[in-house]
Amino acid sequence: MVLATQIPFTSICEHHMLPFTGVAYLGYLPGDRILGLSKLARLVEHFAAAPQMQERLTKQIAEWLNEHLQPGGVGVVLQAEHTCMTLRGVQAHDARMVTSELLGALRDDPAARGEFYALTGVARTRPFPTTVTGLPDRHHRGALGLVDSAGIAELAS
Repeated sequence: MVLATQIPFTSICEHHMLPFTGVAYLGYLPGDRILGLSKLARLVEHFAAAPQMQERLTKQIAEWLNEHLQPGGVGVVLQAEHTCMTLRGVQAHDARMVTSELLGALRDDPAARGEFYALTGVARTRPFPTTVTGLPDRHHRGALGLVDSAGIAELAS
């Protein structure tokens, strides 16, 4: 598996016209073609340059990698802070949105998917929010808490 982590990016939320900034984790199972690590960062930068939604940005990066490299699998995780949440409205400081898109073996093979998520370390970067009782909120129990760009939540009920 080829994995590049902590690729910084900034984009503008097309809904609120406010910036969101974060880091990208890009991984793929190489086929006949590979891509230099700096090209992975340029790919993120390219798609983040226009006003964007994080869910779409995640999907665009994954689909580009899949189409141009034809790997055995692709995994993309974006973790970002949206100023629409931190500067206005609820002012939820340090809140992060995490999106993922998995294609090929990284979506279909539980072992490959597990390896990808383990290597990204995204699930370990921040504890899940808790209620006043100290127990995890029902929306954050048990799983990674990731939402892929197709809108499928990987949350345990």
